[in-house]
Amino acid sequence: MKKLIEKKEVIEKKYEDNIMEYLTNHESSQLIIPKSKLEKKVIKELLLKYSNFLSGNTKELLDSFIGKEEIKIDINKNMRSKNPWKNRIGTYQIGEFGFTEYADTLLKQLDTEDRELLYITARALIKLEGKTHLKDILDKISINDKMKKNNILTLVEMIDDDIRDVLDEIMKEENSLLNTLGLELYGERQYMEGIEWINKMIFSPEKEVRIAVLKAAHKLGDVGDEEYLKKILSLEVDKEWEVRAFLAKFLINVKNTEAINSLIRLIKDQNWLVRYNAANSLGNQGERGLNALINLLNSEDKFARDKAKEMIEKEIIFHKLFSNLDESLKNKLLYELKIDMSGGEE
Repeated sequence: MKKLIEKKEVIEKKYEDNIMEYLTNHESSQLIIPKSKLEKKVIKELLLKYSNFLSGNTKELLDSFIGKEEIKIDINKNMRSKNPWKNRIGTYQIGEFGFTEYADTLLKQLDTEDRELLYITARALIKLEGKTHLKDILDKISINDKMKKNNILTLVEMIDDDIRDVLDEIMKEENSLLNTLGLELYGERQYMEGIEWINKMIFSPEKEVRIAVLKAAHKLGDVGDEEYLKKILSLEVDKEWEVRAFLAKFLINVKNTEAINSLIRLIKDQNWLVRYNAANSLGNQGERGLNALINLLNSEDKFARDKAKEMIEKEIIFHKLFSNLDESLKNKLLYELKIDMSGGEE
């Protein structure tokens, strides 16, 4: 046994560099033809070893050299193994090599308690069949929060198909994680059907759902619906600072008096992130927003004064907007900030 291991090590050293050259440059001529069954076996093992990190055309090259049946034998061994790492490798290989006949096995594997294996399984299913099993995946991972939301969103990004039908299904579920995911995905994919669900979910008792409402609204932008905007603006008094912070961020897209008035109130919030987002949004409201910031320089609220001054003094506002202001607003700005254009601040 020891001699066999030593022989395999010698063969690995002999072929490994050539195999890496083959895999990276797709030059089959770089491969030395094996001279024995043992050499052939070692080469196949090396190819399978590196196949876990490769994709695309390289997979086709591996198929042609190793053969699909040989790869499946390796996958079956990994899937039957009691070693969780081998299970993960086998699952990954299924997705990368596109073996759709394993789809049912992967669907059953969604019940696993191994969170890493769950992610790899979901990824493999999506690689195999796109959105076909997306609802099954989302249902399974929403149980006991088996997967972090960002990981789920990363998986869904792999799907090029239109998933509006799946989102409509999960929004009808009484599951806050699924509702949160659905809302964010409506926004990320710019599906205007999300507005209906924003209106329905805006007063959800779940903080995360209300935040998702605002994230979706931010991505979809100002849709020109006054009643819709009125509902969103009502979150200005939400008890959760995170919700108010996302509202202030959303309002960067809304260029009207109601938005500016709401931001003026939010810039006096006790939470620093709410103030920061409100100041940033006001700074992007053009001349009206800048005028509102200038007026806040005389506010009795120290928080509001400080954030307004900080925002006005930022180069992005001063240099980009200053030259376009009318003379009265320009003079007001110079007076309030006590700036002497000929010699800097007084």
